[in-house]
Amino acid sequence: MKPRIEFGCTGIGEVSKYGFNLFIDYKPGDEPALRPEAQALLRERKSRGELHLTSEDCQPTGFPMAVLLAPVFKIVQAPEITIMLLEEGNMYRQIYTDGRPLPTDPQPSWFGYSTGKWEGDTLAVETIGFNDKAWLDGAFHPRSEALHMQSAITGVISGTSMPK
Repeated sequence: MKPRIEFGCTGIGEVSKYGFNLFIDYKPGDEPALRPEAQALLRERKSRGELHLTSEDCQPTGFPMAVLLAPVFKIVQAPEITIMLLEEGNMYRQIYTDGRPLPTDPQPSWFGYSTGKWEGDTLAVETIGFNDKAWLDGAFHPRSEALHMQSAITGVISGTSMPK
């Protein structure tokens, strides 16, 4: 069974504990193992002294860490797209909800290329096309251009579910 990680924040001014470590709920020794390529990338970055946040170099934090550590963000919905606006760094994430497939050869970027579809009250999102310049979280778990992330957004706004 694949590990399930919920990216939950409960309000403005709060950050998700998963921004600091995606695997924080696992008992020591039970964390999912990094693939050999990720282990090699982590060793290489450690040897070059590159274990620091990309924002320290005036670069975007990247997804998912930017969203998980954002104390303030908005979700804006239009008929064919959902946009997450992050206050820090004036960054945004686009999630296409018009039924398009994921591209076969996306240009790598900080937030990747996302498509989503509604499953009941949950927006199921798939994202590919990441660059390998950012971290997944504050524990410096690396990401690569091969990353394929699946996530779910379920929320409550002013006491009502997010509109579809």
